[in-house]
Amino acid sequence: MFPDFPLDKIILSESGKPILLDHSYYFSISHTTQNVAAIVSTKNKVGIDIERISSKIKGVMPRILSSSDMLLLNTQEWAVEKQAETLMWSIKEAVYKWVGERNVSFQNAINIVEIHTIEQVAIVRFKRAESII
Repeated sequence: MFPDFPLDKIILSESGKPILLDHSYYFSISHTTQNVAAIVSTKNKVGIDIERISSKIKGVMPRILSSSDMLLLNTQEWAVEKQAETLMWSIKEAVYKWVGERNVSFQNAINIVEIHTIEQVAIVRFKRAESII
């Protein structure tokens, strides 16, 4: 996509996110057993995630979904349960990668407000933890 992308200048930030110090490109990568996805921007921070649909995702749902996320999950008529859960996990993971900080609570800081599957759009609210001095 970008022939001049400086692969040799990628470093890991304190949070473990791969970055370029000069911010000439913002990028995010994700992989599963057989697939890899990447997104690159010269203007904005980005985040991407891909997941295989699996029943294993159900085990992490109580730790990552808020009560409003659970309400949204329970009202989705567009997908079977594993698909909706996997989509919600993937949305939260992409936002986490976009933020690029440690200690972001998937349950408290990243809340999915709406999911529009036909338009392939999710509206997400991100809330930074308040600093206590």
